[in-house]
Amino acid sequence: MFDARAIANCILDYTESRNIACSHLKLQKLLYFVHGFWLSRYDEPLCEGVFEAWPHGPVHPLVYQAFKDCGSTPLRTRAMSLNPVKRTKHEILPPTDTRVIDAVHSVVAQLGNLTGSQLRNITHSKGGPWYIVVESSGQNANIGMKMSNDVIKANFGKQLYLVGGGPEEGDLDEDAPYTGNRTS
Repeated sequence: MFDARAIANCILDYTESRNIACSHLKLQKLLYFVHGFWLSRYDEPLCEGVFEAWPHGPVHPLVYQAFKDCGSTPLRTRAMSLNPVKRTKHEILPPTDTRVIDAVHSVVAQLGNLTGSQLRNITHSKGGPWYIVVESSGQNANIGMKMSNDVIKANFGKQLYLVGGGPEEGDLDEDAPYTGNRTS
């Protein structure tokens, strides 16, 4: 598993290299989609920690803390780590694992041109992990609205179509949550 901030920095490096504006909202959703894609493909979590079901979709709290002061403008900084003893900040390097880089590139190539709001709407898909956690919160106590990796993996399903992990193009189910054109 990787520090979620390192994956976020990898996403930001890639979006910047492609001249794709990436707000904090958009970064959180792309991070969630990369994590879900990884879980579905490799049967193991990509990011350390957990995502939480917030009103605007899945959020990784550690990444939220890193970028909370950036507002809704395109991100120009990278997540840093803080040494609490020395009170110094240090760069968090993106991963060098080619599988991780390929996963980030695949997801961003499929979804990077959507807005943060469009990505949020996809994460709110009926039957998706965020939806299930929010809907079940009335019956089950879930402090912090945690989205377990088991729930993400078991219910990521149709959202896989969007990141290239589902059936071939043309085989999309009529109930698929996103109805726009899928790009290769």
